Amino acid sequence: MIVTERLSPIDQDHIQYEATIEDPTVFSEPWTIQMVLYRNVDPNAEILEFKCVPFVEELLYKDLER
Repeated sequence: MIVTERLSPIDQDHIQYEATIEDPTVFSEPWTIQMVLYRNVDPNAEILEFKCVPFVEELLYKDLER
C-alpha cells in the first residue's frame, strides 16, 4: 500500500487535505479522500479532557465482531 498525503494552505485558517491510497490488491484504482481542515477561531473554544477507559471498545462493540 502507498499512501500519498497532500496539505495545501488555503488561507491562515484553512488547509486543504488530500490523501490517495494505492493498493492494487485491494482497490481496482487509486482511492482519494479530500477535506478542508480548519482552525477553530471561536474565542470561547476549549480543549476538553478525554478520559481513556481501557478495553471500552470491546465492551461497546463486541456484538459487531464477525
